[in-house]
Amino acid sequence: MNNRLCAYALLPLVAVVVVPVAYYGLFVYFAFEQHVACSITQATNIPYGTISSISLLLFCVVMLAISITKMSHCTLSCLRTTYTACQERTSQEKKDPAE
Repeated sequence: MNNRLCAYALLPLVAVVVVPVAYYGLFVYFAFEQHVACSITQATNIPYGTISSISLLLFCVVMLAISITKMSHCTLSCLRTTYTACQERTSQEKKDPAE
């Protein structure tokens, strides 16, 4: 009960910290992307829509790669922890055969 109360109390605090940082990060990224896209459009005569869609596609691909990497790392960490727990339980059963 106490841990659940602590988790529910911390969740809004984490949201208050993460949401503005994420918003600022996205705002800076899109402002930078627009500036770069306009500069490239002026320098190369490539339409703005093409440059903008390419940079947005690259952003999505990078975010997808980071997400897949993080999910893989978490999955492997969970599997390692489970394997270690099973090994410890097995070794305890072998040490104490009387039970």
